[in-house]
Order: sequence, then C-alpha cells, then structure tokens
Amino acid sequence: MVTGKNDIGMDHEVVAEVGKDLAAFADAVAAVREYAHSDDGLTADKFGVLAQRSGVGQTYVQLREQLRNALDKAGPIVEAMSRSLASSQKLLTETDADVKQNIAKVDGSF
Repeated sequence: MVTGKNDIGMDHEVVAEVGKDLAAFADAVAAVREYAHSDDGLTADKFGVLAQRSGVGQTYVQLREQLRNALDKAGPIVEAMSRSLASSQKLLTETDADVKQNIAKVDGSF
C-alpha cells in the first residue's frame, strides 16, 4: 500500500474500494434483516400434524427468531463500521494531503 516517499503511504483507491464493499455489505445485511422480519405466514402449526409432533415447526420458529436476533445485532454494527470507515478514509485523505504538503515544504528548505 505504500505509494511513495512524499506521503504517508496510503493507497486511497484501495481504501475507497474497501469502503464501497463494506457499504454494500451493510446494505445487504439491512435487506436480509428486513426480509427476515417480514411476515412469511409460517408458524409452527403450518407444518402439519407430523411436524407438530416431531417439533419441526417449533424448531423452524426458534431458528427464525435466532436469525432475526443475530441480524438485529449485526446490522447496526456493520452499519457503524461502514460509517466509521468512510469517516476515517476522509480524515486520512486530508491528513495525507497535509503530510505531503509539509514534506514538500521541508524538502524545499534544504
């Protein structure tokens, strides 16, 4: 990722691509979360008598709830990570520009 001696060595294009990928992932998690919370009409009793006796329907309902809970936890975390990376990228880009300018000033004074 080192790009040269006149900056702090950040490959801004790579960081921007990672940021875009993380933002897309956050959007995907949000979409899956929304879908998981939609009413699919499936309840334990919809699986039939055999499924009720064997517990398949109830197992489905429990697993769906576990999935919803996991997505409810992951969604905000991934979204916050995406926002933080975007903010950090902006700050580091500005810092890199300042460092480059300061290095140029020092180089010019010798």
